[in-house]
Amino acid sequence: MLNLYQFPTGRRLFCLLNVREVLESAGIDDLRAEVERAIAADRATRELEDHYRGSKVEPEHAPEAAELDAELSRSLSALDGVLAATLKAFGGKSPPGVSAVFARSRLFPHGVRHMRRMSFVEREVAVETLLLRAQTERRLAQEIRRLGVQSFVERVAEVNVRYRRALQVTDATKPSYAEVLAARKAGQEALSGIVVSLMARLRGADKGKESRALALALQQVIDQNAAIKRHRRRRRHVTDVDPETGDEVADDGGGGDGEDFDEADGDDGGGEDFGAAEEDEEDGQPREEADAA
Repeated sequence: MLNLYQFPTGRRLFCLLNVREVLESAGIDDLRAEVERAIAADRATRELEDHYRGSKVEPEHAPEAAELDAELSRSLSALDGVLAATLKAFGGKSPPGVSAVFARSRLFPHGVRHMRRMSFVEREVAVETLLLRAQTERRLAQEIRRLGVQSFVERVAEVNVRYRRALQVTDATKPSYAEVLAARKAGQEALSGIVVSLMARLRGADKGKESRALALALQQVIDQNAAIKRHRRRRRHVTDVDPETGDEVADDGGGGDGEDFDEADGDDGGGEDFGAAEEDEEDGQPREEADAA
């Protein structure tokens, strides 16, 4: 029985290329045609993923986004710096110190450095949350006025308006995350169908060159499936591979805003069971991705 996990596209393409080579060598052309279709579809999926991640398109944000990001970071640091200086000057038990501690805890609950490490979009959302608290939380608004940092908060708000506009300039041709997931699901379904075909053909084959070739072709899928299982058991991120060489590659992730394309749903034994071939021809829907954008 083969418990088939969700394959990253590169791993799937790598094993399909190996399967094709084995089938070509053995002259098993009827199954090779099915593999060729799956390879073509996965190559298209790789292009779609690259497009989504932004490696083959213009930056998704306006050119001034990076400059405004730096300006916003400086404004946030200035606001936090005034609060920190107040605390240092007056001490944490003094009225100004108590006010500063409270304001920092509400404006920067995880620290200003945490906000500076965020992606563009995440930081804009975090700043919106900060500003909303400053406007709607009565005590926080009072402490901001008491500390005299209202102008710093207003500066953050002004920069964030321009920052948000810059982030809204996106590439209209960029595929959606749902499109990428649909392509990957179709690729996994194609791989599942090939496994069923190989197992059914192997079951009916006489011992000899053809049965050895079919077993070797199936082993290409088993080997990559085992590699994924090892990663999952160690609670590690399931890395992708170069489809031409099989070497593990670093996941670019598309930057801070990028979604993870590589990890299967669930942790233990969550996959697709291939036992008797006649049963698997009836079902065998691939596992779907765990997370949406």
